[in-house]
Amino acid sequence: MKFLYYFFAQKSLSIAIPPRLQFAYLRSLVLASCLFVAGMLQAQVMLTVDAPDASVDCGATVTFLIKADGFNDSVSGLQYSINWDPAKLSYQSHDGNPGAVYDPGGELPEVNANQGLGELAFLWVDTEVPYNISIADGDTILSITFIVKAVGDIGVVFSDTPTEILASDDEFNYLVVTYDNADFVTVVNPCSLNLTVVAPPADPMSPVVCGDIITYDIRVDGFYGYVAALQFPILWNTAELEYVSSTYNPAIYTPGADLPNIGLETNGVLTYLWGDGVSPFEVSIPDSSIIMSASFRVRAAGFLPIDISDAYPDPNGPFL
Repeated sequence: MKFLYYFFAQKSLSIAIPPRLQFAYLRSLVLASCLFVAGMLQAQVMLTVDAPDASVDCGATVTFLIKADGFNDSVSGLQYSINWDPAKLSYQSHDGNPGAVYDPGGELPEVNANQGLGELAFLWVDTEVPYNISIADGDTILSITFIVKAVGDIGVVFSDTPTEILASDDEFNYLVVTYDNADFVTVVNPCSLNLTVVAPPADPMSPVVCGDIITYDIRVDGFYGYVAALQFPILWNTAELEYVSSTYNPAIYTPGADLPNIGLETNGVLTYLWGDGVSPFEVSIPDSSIIMSASFRVRAAGFLPIDISDAYPDPNGPFL
């Protein structure tokens, strides 16, 4: 330790720098300082995710806004990628020109989305001179709409997949691009699927009598574009209703891929079984759709319910 102290205390202070080298050293130091400051003052493009403010329920439609700061009359190009978890967000659409922030005449951005992988690529190049004078700080340059599929804090993030994050100035030099991913939408209630039995409307001028055939519809609410499978039983009192036939609504299923199976009637029970045959599970059954119908012959007078449950009767079920 004494040797090390003697070396640094004595020898290191005795090093002499020739005057010419001193000047070169100082010049290099000044140049490096100027470059450092210039780098700190270099124009930047700031990208920010703006999520909806309020909490939402699972199944809600939400729109994330991508906002930009630092666009000025020298910014000539920008590209970046947005990613999300497709198990939590179901991509619906995007708007690459919200609020008409881009100059007309051929400089609208190109936006490509791969919803299965949760990827969206944004590419914009200004084609006019002077370069981009129309995008003010805080303008929304892209909006993306999803349906939420899970509970929790859910968001979209910037990344270099599949497109590297880059920006360029009017001389096609790269600019500094920074971004902020710290904004999420909070999903508070779990998704739900509602099945409803819709009885035929009562007609006082033509009341139902024994022997008539009546048809009940099964309506579904809550298909958010990602339900992979659905099954349920339909029950009724065989002393009141005699099963005749059933069918599914062909307009809402994909032929050859995900047609449902309605089982044979057995002791007052009819089964419905559906599983999407494609991957990822993206179905297009809008709310209030009739997914199947079942017809019965009336055997008794009075209220005649059918029920979707494991117990019969359902005091809150529909009646004629």
